[in-house]
Amino acid sequence: MNIRPRQDRWGQIKLPIAFVGNGYGGVLSAHGGMPYERWWGNISEHQKYRCRQYFQTFVEVDAL
Repeated sequence: MNIRPRQDRWGQIKLPIAFVGNGYGGVLSAHGGMPYERWWGNISEHQKYRCRQYFQTFVEVDAL
């Protein structure tokens, strides 16, 4: 699975973050403090859990 965060010219992570595999994936974002998820393809609950963990790390680091 490839994780595709986007960064601006100052190095800050921009949302949404795409998680893309071979025929499956997801997009995680947040708007107004509310999380947003969109999944497609045959992605397991474990993969979704790991993507959520990774996304949460981005959010926590961004809040520093």
